[in-house]
Amino acid sequence: MLPFFEFSKETPDEKLRGTIPRKASRPPRKEMQLVFDLFHHGPRRRSESPVQLTEKPSGRRESDQKGKIDMASPVTAANAATSIDIAGQGKLSVAPNASAPLLVVFGGIDVHKVHSGVYMWNYMSHIKERFHIFVALSNNVNGTLAYRSLMKALQTKGLTPSKQILYLFSGGYKPGIDVLTSNGSNLFSSIYLVDIWMGVTKRSGSAVPDFYEALANGYAAKITYVYTSFGANNDAARDYIANKVGPARAKLVEGRIHEPGMQVHMRTNTAAISTLP
Repeated sequence: MLPFFEFSKETPDEKLRGTIPRKASRPPRKEMQLVFDLFHHGPRRRSESPVQLTEKPSGRRESDQKGKIDMASPVTAANAATSIDIAGQGKLSVAPNASAPLLVVFGGIDVHKVHSGVYMWNYMSHIKERFHIFVALSNNVNGTLAYRSLMKALQTKGLTPSKQILYLFSGGYKPGIDVLTSNGSNLFSSIYLVDIWMGVTKRSGSAVPDFYEALANGYAAKITYVYTSFGANNDAARDYIANKVGPARAKLVEGRIHEPGMQVHMRTNTAAISTLP
C-alpha cells in the first residue's frame, strides 16, 4: 500500500499538513541534546545512527586558522541604514530595488552561544544588493508568527518582492514546518533545505522525517537540497530527499582533510547561497 500522503486526492499542501500531528512540536529533550552533542562535541556512541564527523581526506591540507568559524556578524553604518528590526522575530535587510526577491531564512541552533540570527548574516552579506533578506532571531521562533510579522513589515515599507525563497538551515527545520504548514509551499518559488536535521526517527514518534519526505514528494522541482553525510542524522531521510530531488538539485558537501565536522556543516551555507537564482 502506498504511504498515506501519496494516494490522497488532497493538494500537496494538504498532504503536508496531514504529516504533522495537531500538537507537533520540538523533538524530545533527549533528541535535542543529541543535536547539541553532534555539532558541538561530536557524536555520542549511544546514538541510534553514529555519525562520523571526520570526513575522508581529500588530499588537501587546510590550516587551523582557515578552519575557524567566525560567528560575529559584521555591522556597519550602511548595514544599519538598510536593516529593519522585526520585534521578537528577526531582522530584515532591504535591497535597493523594492521588487527584489525575498529570501526568508531560518537558521539552526546556537553555535558557541551565538544565535543563528547573528551568524547567518555572515553568509548573506554579499547578496544584500540582490535580495530582501529576513533572518529569524533563532530556530526557536514560531515560524508562522515570524512570517506574518515579516509580511506586515514589507507592506508597511512598500516593498513588493517579485518572488519568495524559503531557506532552512540545520535546526531551521522546526520553524520551517510552521511556515510550510500554515502558509503553504506555493508561496515560495524555491525552497532550500540546507543540511536540515531530521534525526528524530519515526520509531520515536517524530513527524519530522515524514514531513520533509512528503515535501520532496510534492515539490521536488522547487527544492534544492545541500547536505553533508552526517548533518541530517537520519540516513534514510537524507537519501530519500536527495534521490527525489535529483542530482541537479542535490549537492553533497564533503569535508576537507582535518576539517572539523562543525565547519563542514556550516560550510553548506556557502555552497547553497552560491546556487541562489
